[in-house]
Amino acid sequence: MRFSRRLGKNRATLRKRWPGIEQQSTPLRWLHEHATPWRQTLRALLDEIDTGSHPLPPRLRETTRTLRHALDDTSWQALLDTPEQMRSLLGQLTSTEQDRPAARDAHALLADYDNVSGKASNDQ
Repeated sequence: MRFSRRLGKNRATLRKRWPGIEQQSTPLRWLHEHATPWRQTLRALLDEIDTGSHPLPPRLRETTRTLRHALDDTSWQALLDTPEQMRSLLGQLTSTEQDRPAARDAHALLADYDNVSGKASNDQ
């Protein structure tokens, strides 16, 4: 269903009032539709990082704390900043940590998100 129809507005009206709204809404719609697998993958990734044998550097510790806080909120809107945070987190992992299942799943979901967002995936 078209975004304009869901809002109960004429498509032309939306374009006049908010140019580019359909392109801007695609990542939001993706997060809304994929909230459950996104949360599960992110939680699994954070659990794998927390069970690692080495102490976390301060920057990585802060990123994981911020992501855990977003997961505590049950609304999909709490996930809005998590793609960039997940990208940052994945960029800080060692090559061994990158090979873990949750990290691979996170890369795959992030690539799908980037695809619908029109971004080139830099993390693969």
